[in-house]
Amino acid sequence: MAVANAAEADGGVLHMYVIGDSYTAGNGTNGESFGDYSDRIEEITGVSSPGGYTGKYTNENGDEVSSRRSMLNYGRQAKSILEQTGVHVVYSNYANSGSTIKGSGDGSIINQVDDIPEDADVVAFTAGGNDVKFADIVTECFVVGMRDTESCKARVEDANAGLDGVISNTRELLEKIEDHIASGRTADAMLMAYPLLSLDRPDYVTKAGALGLGEAYPAATKVRELGLKAIDMQRKLVDQWNSEGGHTLRVHYVDAHVDSFAGKEPDPSVLSQNDYRWINEFKETMGFSDRDNDGKTSARFSLTMDNWYHPNISGHHSMAQALADEILASDIIKRPSAPAGNPVDIAFVIDATGSMSDDISQVRENVRLIADSVAESSSSARFALVTYKDDPDNGGDYDDYTSHVETAFTDDVTAMESALDAIQVTGGGDYEETTYSGMEAAFGLDWRDGVRKITIALGDAPAKDPEPASGYTWESVAKHSYELDPVVVYAVDSGEMTSGGIGKLVEATGGESYSIYDSSEAVDAIVSAIDDAMSRPFAWLDGPYITAVGDTLGFDASGSYAIDGNIVSYEWDFDGDGVYDQTTSGPRVEHVFEEAMSGPVGVRVTDENGQTATATTMVDVTSDGDTVDDAIDNCPTAANDDQADYDGDGIGDVCDSEPGYPETDKEGVGEIVNGTPEPGMQSVILDSDTVPQGGNLGFRAGWFQYGGEASVSFDGTSVDSFPVSADDLGVYGSFTVPMDAVPGRHTVTVSCGNLTASADVTVIAVQSSNEGASSSQNDQSTPDVSSDEDTDTNGGITASRDEDDDGALPTSGADVVIPVFLTVALLAVAVLLLVLSRRRTQR
Repeated sequence: MAVANAAEADGGVLHMYVIGDSYTAGNGTNGESFGDYSDRIEEITGVSSPGGYTGKYTNENGDEVSSRRSMLNYGRQAKSILEQTGVHVVYSNYANSGSTIKGSGDGSIINQVDDIPEDADVVAFTAGGNDVKFADIVTECFVVGMRDTESCKARVEDANAGLDGVISNTRELLEKIEDHIASGRTADAMLMAYPLLSLDRPDYVTKAGALGLGEAYPAATKVRELGLKAIDMQRKLVDQWNSEGGHTLRVHYVDAHVDSFAGKEPDPSVLSQNDYRWINEFKETMGFSDRDNDGKTSARFSLTMDNWYHPNISGHHSMAQALADEILASDIIKRPSAPAGNPVDIAFVIDATGSMSDDISQVRENVRLIADSVAESSSSARFALVTYKDDPDNGGDYDDYTSHVETAFTDDVTAMESALDAIQVTGGGDYEETTYSGMEAAFGLDWRDGVRKITIALGDAPAKDPEPASGYTWESVAKHSYELDPVVVYAVDSGEMTSGGIGKLVEATGGESYSIYDSSEAVDAIVSAIDDAMSRPFAWLDGPYITAVGDTLGFDASGSYAIDGNIVSYEWDFDGDGVYDQTTSGPRVEHVFEEAMSGPVGVRVTDENGQTATATTMVDVTSDGDTVDDAIDNCPTAANDDQADYDGDGIGDVCDSEPGYPETDKEGVGEIVNGTPEPGMQSVILDSDTVPQGGNLGFRAGWFQYGGEASVSFDGTSVDSFPVSADDLGVYGSFTVPMDAVPGRHTVTVSCGNLTASADVTVIAVQSSNEGASSSQNDQSTPDVSSDEDTDTNGGITASRDEDDDGALPTSGADVVIPVFLTVALLAVAVLLLVLSRRRTQR
């Protein structure tokens, strides 16, 4: 992808940020070496040598986990697409893999909103997938060895039941975004639809139960239906929001890519693969449409589960194109201007020792005037107030302090002025003060990305250098300023503050010092300096980055722009020492780091008027490309920021030759694709293991051809046929055993096409009542009426079980018929006894 040179572009400025879960962070677009794929990936994405995943956060369990932010996600690719039109894009990724909308961890999507600069033009996000536990759905519906039909069904049903809650939480998220970036101004939110997680394969059915019997579930169809339902509900939420009126946040539902993904979803079967997939299937990452392979997907092998079932590089490109198209179709992009529209954060750092008592009133007034002036000239200005005194243990008075934040950054000028009025100037002890502690306290505040950053120090005494307790020096403070993108330091000296290290610090950061004994002169000077800073070019460097020693890393400063004219040069500082190592005429450069480092990389841009601006980003270069200490890294030779260890053997999955992932399904679990189960996974279960000649035998059989007709045979002779159930591919029914079947074992077979299953049954002989009477006359044993008995009341046939499977009936039991003549004889004896008894009574 060719990208316009930012120095020649004039298409406007866009502040775009992304938040959300793994589908925004970029899982599945990184994680392995790019190798020979680098050129093709850059052609698709517009991103060269992007490095590895970055970011960490604390999850709901209190564990520090990887954010897995990638420079190849849809947000970063959309930036490249927009830059082709001449737009300068200031962009950052705040998404966290695994985040729910309202989770308790600091990485929840609602909490990510706090990281977004208030001057954002566009916020794009995915949300809700983890709320319905999409990872569990994928695992239990599709992953061999982990899938389970009953669990898959339960997960999908739970997800469907949970969608109302997801929509409610998403609305709360929109409300927070509106409060954060669209208070008193118009901004836009882009809710990105999730692509569907399976090809349209109604013939893919998972089964559970021994040898194919048990519940069957059309997992692919049900998972797709869940995704389509979620898309419909999200779209309706957006329509409702926009129809309500009164909102300053315009919400767009971006779903054009869902259609683009049609036919590019994963194949749900473990027996096949979609050659043109835009979502990683199992054990792969970084897939892309390879023109050198007839457009089929090429991918890298990966044992990191967090990469599976996430959009690959081409999938993210489709999402990026949909996002860029939506932005370009709207009136969102703004053109650079000066000074209005240039956001700025300004921290005032004020000496509050007793020596300032003569000046503090004028300082208060000066700060108030400066703040009012900047607030009027910038569409988005924030102010913070920090005071410093001295170290009570090292030359200061007993009640001194090294630094104190009076108010953090706020756009409420009145609140900042109230804090200013409350400052008490006392103490100070010896001459020098802990000015550097005051600066560091200011640097530790929540500075916004993508804005100009300024610190104004006001005091009358030099700084302690180094500070006894903290060890701060002007060099260490200057380094910290540089790491913050940087913060430019200005000084207003009403005594000798700039005579030492403060003067060097100001010079190192590109600021200016003003030695003004008449404090009233400060306002014009500082406002003029700020106006000058606001009219300089704006420098922006994408990041942060992480890479391995010896790997190539690409840097991109195309978000930089000139207020007046064009940017003509880019100077690059690769080791963070403030000395520029390479100059280019374009905004991109590649660099190979030959040794480990952790610190800022900087770029200084210069416009046609000779005005300059500097931007930095943090870079980690480690032996293996992750930031896990080698001493505790379970795979110190490969990047594995998640430290995944499936089998718990202490060896990370990415470098474990036997990571322990199951290779075969659980017993009784399998799949049916193309409407045809795998041979050998069929079985028959009979209602009884014995049946009388001519008796009825019920059965159930499992896993046959979808829409087929199953034949039932008895010892190879067809006796009936039954349809295969469309619900679970089972066959259910009963048939009549032939009356002439020889007592003993026989085989019942159910078949459909080439799929066959059999079971044995024992046939027992049957006899008429006359045969039973004859038999009983020859049987001298006592009848046992407690034995098993099956009576056919229609035919007068009594069937006995052949307990030893020899086909012969037992000679005693309830099947022995009592002879009729014996009954008559017994009755005659009873009558005779009754007559004799009466004669005795008469005597």
